[in-house]
Amino acid sequence: MHERDRRPLAPEDPPDDIPHEDGVFATEIPPIVDTCCTGCHGVVAPSRGLVLTGVAPSQVWRTLVAQAQAATETPMLLVEPAFPTKSWLMRKLTGDFNAVMHEDCESPMPPAGVGPSEAEVGTMRAWIAAGANP
Repeated sequence: MHERDRRPLAPEDPPDDIPHEDGVFATEIPPIVDTCCTGCHGVVAPSRGLVLTGVAPSQVWRTLVAQAQAATETPMLLVEPAFPTKSWLMRKLTGDFNAVMHEDCESPMPPAGVGPSEAEVGTMRAWIAAGANP
Protein backbone atom coordinates (compact mmCIF):
# COMPACT_ATOMS: atom_id res chain seq x y z
CA MET A 1 0.00 0.00 0.00
CA HIS A 2 1.35 3.43 -0.90
CA GLU A 3 1.82 5.85 1.99
CA ARG A 4 -0.85 8.19 0.63
CA ASP A 5 -3.42 5.39 0.47
CA ARG A 6 -3.55 4.87 4.22
CA ARG A 7 -6.98 5.41 5.70
CA PRO A 8 -7.31 7.88 8.55
CA LEU A 9 -7.37 6.05 11.86
CA ALA A 10 -10.21 6.69 14.25
CA PRO A 11 -9.43 7.35 17.92
CA GLU A 12 -11.27 4.14 18.81
CA ASP A 13 -8.91 2.04 16.66
CA PRO A 14 -6.77 0.03 19.05
CA PRO A 15 -3.09 0.98 19.10
CA ASP A 16 -2.08 -2.69 19.19
CA ASP A 17 0.28 -2.37 16.24
CA ILE A 18 2.36 0.30 17.96
CA PRO A 19 5.14 -1.55 19.74
CA HIS A 20 6.62 1.01 22.12
CA GLU A 21 5.24 3.43 24.67
CA ASP A 22 8.78 4.11 25.92
CA GLY A 23 10.78 4.66 22.71
CA VAL A 24 12.21 7.90 21.36
CA PHE A 25 8.83 9.02 20.11
CA ALA A 26 6.97 8.44 23.38
CA THR A 27 9.64 10.12 25.49
CA GLU A 28 10.65 13.08 23.29
CA ILE A 29 7.90 14.04 20.85
CA PRO A 30 4.76 14.29 23.04
CA PRO A 31 6.36 16.89 25.35
CA ILE A 32 7.03 19.08 22.30
CA VAL A 33 3.49 18.55 21.02
CA ASP A 34 2.04 19.25 24.48
CA THR A 35 3.96 22.54 24.69
CA CYS A 36 3.23 23.80 21.19
CA CYS A 37 -0.04 22.22 20.08
CA THR A 38 -2.40 22.16 23.06
CA GLY A 39 -4.13 25.41 22.17
CA CYS A 40 -5.48 24.18 18.84
CA HIS A 41 -5.19 20.38 18.86
CA GLY A 42 -6.56 19.28 22.23
CA VAL A 43 -9.46 16.88 22.68
CA VAL A 44 -12.05 19.69 22.79
CA ALA A 45 -12.76 21.11 19.30
CA PRO A 46 -9.43 20.18 17.70
CA SER A 47 -8.39 22.19 14.67
CA ARG A 48 -8.67 20.16 11.44
CA GLY A 49 -9.85 17.24 13.60
CA LEU A 50 -6.27 16.55 14.73
CA VAL A 51 -6.17 15.53 18.38
CA LEU A 52 -2.53 15.73 19.46
CA THR A 53 -2.77 16.43 23.19
CA GLY A 54 -4.65 14.80 26.04
CA VAL A 55 -4.31 11.32 24.52
CA ALA A 56 -1.80 8.46 24.81
CA PRO A 57 1.50 8.79 22.92
CA SER A 58 0.44 5.88 20.72
CA GLN A 59 -2.59 7.86 19.53
CA VAL A 60 -0.46 10.94 18.87
CA TRP A 61 1.89 8.78 16.77
CA ARG A 62 -1.04 7.33 14.82
CA THR A 63 -2.39 10.80 14.14
CA LEU A 64 0.95 12.18 12.97
CA VAL A 65 2.29 9.20 11.04
CA ALA A 66 -0.54 6.87 10.10
CA GLN A 67 -3.13 9.46 9.05
CA ALA A 68 -3.65 10.29 5.41
CA GLN A 69 -2.96 13.78 4.12
CA ALA A 70 -6.67 14.67 4.26
CA ALA A 71 -6.20 16.63 7.47
CA THR A 72 -3.57 18.86 5.88
CA GLU A 73 -5.65 19.63 2.79
CA THR A 74 -2.39 19.50 0.84
CA PRO A 75 -0.74 16.75 -1.18
CA MET A 76 1.67 16.25 1.74
CA LEU A 77 1.40 13.85 4.67
CA LEU A 78 1.62 15.26 8.18
CA VAL A 79 4.76 13.18 8.67
CA GLU A 80 6.53 11.50 5.76
CA PRO A 81 8.79 8.98 7.54
CA ALA A 82 12.47 9.52 6.69
CA PHE A 83 11.69 12.79 4.86
CA PRO A 84 11.39 15.83 7.15
CA THR A 85 11.36 18.24 4.18
CA LYS A 86 8.37 16.38 2.71
CA SER A 87 6.45 16.45 6.02
CA TRP A 88 3.73 19.06 6.41
CA LEU A 89 4.34 19.13 10.17
CA MET A 90 7.93 20.31 9.67
CA ARG A 91 6.83 22.89 7.12
CA LYS A 92 4.30 24.25 9.61
CA LEU A 93 6.74 24.21 12.55
CA THR A 94 9.49 25.99 10.64
CA GLY A 95 7.33 28.27 8.48
CA ASP A 96 9.07 26.93 5.35
CA PHE A 97 6.36 26.83 2.70
CA ASN A 98 8.73 26.95 -0.27
CA ALA A 99 7.13 25.29 -3.32
CA VAL A 100 3.95 24.43 -1.39
CA MET A 101 1.00 26.38 -2.67
CA HIS A 102 -1.98 26.24 -0.34
CA GLU A 103 -4.24 28.75 1.39
CA ASP A 104 -3.07 27.53 4.80
CA CYS A 105 0.62 27.93 3.95
CA GLU A 106 1.23 31.31 5.50
CA SER A 107 0.27 30.24 9.00
CA PRO A 108 3.12 28.60 10.90
CA MET A 109 2.32 26.56 14.00
CA PRO A 110 1.54 27.46 16.59
CA PRO A 111 -0.31 30.54 15.34
CA ALA A 112 0.09 32.29 18.69
CA GLY A 113 2.10 31.77 21.83
CA VAL A 114 5.40 30.01 22.26
CA GLY A 115 6.60 27.96 19.33
CA PRO A 116 9.11 25.15 19.45
CA SER A 117 12.72 25.95 20.28
CA GLU A 118 15.46 25.24 17.75
CA ALA A 119 16.36 22.17 19.80
CA GLU A 120 12.76 20.93 19.70
CA VAL A 121 12.55 21.47 15.94
CA GLY A 122 15.83 19.56 15.66
CA THR A 123 14.43 16.71 17.76
CA MET A 124 11.32 16.52 15.58
CA ARG A 125 13.40 16.67 12.39
CA ALA A 126 15.76 13.93 13.62
CA TRP A 127 12.83 11.70 14.65
CA ILE A 128 11.21 12.02 11.22
CA ALA A 129 14.56 11.52 9.43
CA ALA A 130 15.14 8.33 11.43
CA GLY A 131 11.87 6.90 10.14
CA ALA A 132 9.28 8.39 12.52
CA ASN A 133 9.10 5.19 14.54
CA PRO A 134 6.95 4.94 17.65
